[in-house]
Amino acid sequence: MRLLEIVRGAKTAPDVLRTILDLAKRVNKVGVVSGNSDGFIGNRMLGAYSYQALLMVLEGAMPDQVDTALRHFGMRWARCRCTT
Repeated sequence: MRLLEIVRGAKTAPDVLRTILDLAKRVNKVGVVSGNSDGFIGNRMLGAYSYQALLMVLEGAMPDQVDTALRHFGMRWARCRCTT
């Protein structure tokens, strides 16, 4: 996974953030700075995507239609596990 979540603490110095963002680039990662919160950024995003996928199925879309839409959006691992 290319995403590297960098959690900024209350006392994290700006030079430390710059250093880790530079390191992320050197190892071909996308560094994203966030505050300290429950869960990781990717997991929180996945929860929202999953919720919307379920709503589409509940509104009449077939799971394979949802899968296709997600793959076209760029989520190559998408597989709807929705049941009604």
